[in-house]
Amino acid sequence: MVCVAVVAMPVLGRKTYAVKEEFRGRVPALRATAYPQQQIYKNTDDKVIIYYQGKSSIGWAWSQTMTELITSLPDVYHLRLNIQAKNSFYLSPIIDFPRAIYLEPIFELKEFTFGYKIDLAYFWIYPTRSGKDLLCISSMFDVSLIKAVSTLVIRLQECYKTLINCIYNLDNWNSDTALYFEKCSQSSKTTITTY
Repeated sequence: MVCVAVVAMPVLGRKTYAVKEEFRGRVPALRATAYPQQQIYKNTDDKVIIYYQGKSSIGWAWSQTMTELITSLPDVYHLRLNIQAKNSFYLSPIIDFPRAIYLEPIFELKEFTFGYKIDLAYFWIYPTRSGKDLLCISSMFDVSLIKAVSTLVIRLQECYKTLINCIYNLDNWNSDTALYFEKCSQSSKTTITTY
C-alpha cells in the first residue's frame, strides 16, 4: 500500500509559557492545545478566537490475479484498484465576553475514511470453447461511519442584589449609591455534548 499524507493546516505558531505574566491585576488563562488558532477580535477583556484543524491522508492499493482453468470454465483476469482517504476535522470558535457570556462550541468529526474502488474482470474463452470473451468493470464509493461530536461549553453572567437588608432601611433601593446589581460574576461552566 502506497500512502501520501496531506495535512490541511496552516503553520501558525502559538507561544505558551509555564506561567504567564500578570496584566492589569489578572493572570491570563493558559490554554494547552495542539490546534492552530486565529484571533478574530480582542480588546481588554473580550476576545473571539477560532481553533481549527483538518487532517487528510490519501493512499491507494492495487492487486491483480490471473486464474487459468483447464476445465470448461473461462479464464479470469482480475485487476483491483482501491483509493482511500482518511480524514478528521476540528473546529472550535470561542466567544469570551466576561461581562456577558462565554461560549465555546466544539464541532469534531472523528477519523473516517472514504474511497473509490474499481474492479476490472476479463473473462476470455479460447476458440476451442464455445462463447465470447467478456469484460466487466465495476466501481463503487466506500464511506465509513462518520462520527460527529458536538460540545457546547457555556457560562452566563450571574448577578444579584440584596432586596431587603433591614426592614426599616431602604438605602439599597433609593440612596445615591444604590445599584441595580450589587455584584456580578460568571457562572461555573456547563458542558453539553451530543453525538
